[in-house]
Amino acid sequence: MTVPTRSDTFTKIVAIVAQHLSCDAAVIIPETRLEDLGADEFDVLELVMKWEDECGVIISDDDSAQFDSLQDVIDCIAAKQ
Repeated sequence: MTVPTRSDTFTKIVAIVAQHLSCDAAVIIPETRLEDLGADEFDVLELVMKWEDECGVIISDDDSAQFDSLQDVIDCIAAKQ
């Protein structure tokens, strides 16, 4: 089984965020903060569940509480794959 690259992971994360928050994927970069895209705590919870399903990882509440930018999400998922 091939481990996805960080680029692959970022592409998946962006697609999920753009769809869930109804925003333009082209404006999302690793430094993008979820709250800057209009995400509230409930959105983040739903996104975490989608990321877990799509990337085949489990993200703890402690991990998700540390998410500041999408780069943090990428780093967390990459460390678990």
